[in-house]
Amino acid sequence: MCKEIDIEPAVHSLFEWNQYLAAAIAKVRFDTIFYIVTLPNTYPCSIAHDDHETVSADWLEPDIAVKKYHENSISFLPPQIYELARLGNFRKLSDLIEFLLKCDNDSTHHIQRILGICYKLPEATVLLMPGDEHYPLDASFTTPVLSTNQTLKDFDSKIQNRLVMMNKGDNRKWQVHCKNTDNTEKDQLYIKPLVDGWEKL
Repeated sequence: MCKEIDIEPAVHSLFEWNQYLAAAIAKVRFDTIFYIVTLPNTYPCSIAHDDHETVSADWLEPDIAVKKYHENSISFLPPQIYELARLGNFRKLSDLIEFLLKCDNDSTHHIQRILGICYKLPEATVLLMPGDEHYPLDASFTTPVLSTNQTLKDFDSKIQNRLVMMNKGDNRKWQVHCKNTDNTEKDQLYIKPLVDGWEKL
């Protein structure tokens, strides 16, 4: 496409943000990298949808996007919800840019492929992320959807890094649950998600 319209993509403006290997719960498994690019307000840019994977396009701040998701105005997959919760830590674009540059200039910082492991509970579906107390040590692409008869309360743990969706109710939406995760030994530049959106700010 770039050759056809005689343009060069500004790949130097892209920052790697995170990488996901789709959990076994997904109908289609994917291995994808999320990128971030920042644009000045004056940048002549338009966004478009493709009528298949996307049906409309809009510029939204992370908290507004999550609010619209919970109001059923937008559909997101778990990785998108999780990453929006992480982006919510940056209240100013300048803070995000500063963080991205810091990551880009740190030779020890690398994004890691994240594989969510799905547990089916009688009352909820739980998608465990690495670092959660219940995350299997031997997790791999072939790990199936797991199940347990434990209640959500019994499946609770001191260290949580997960998304939870209740099986019944009017508002069946993924909620981010992250507590007591400590990444000081691994990656000082990792940003934890805000819990359940932005109510905690």
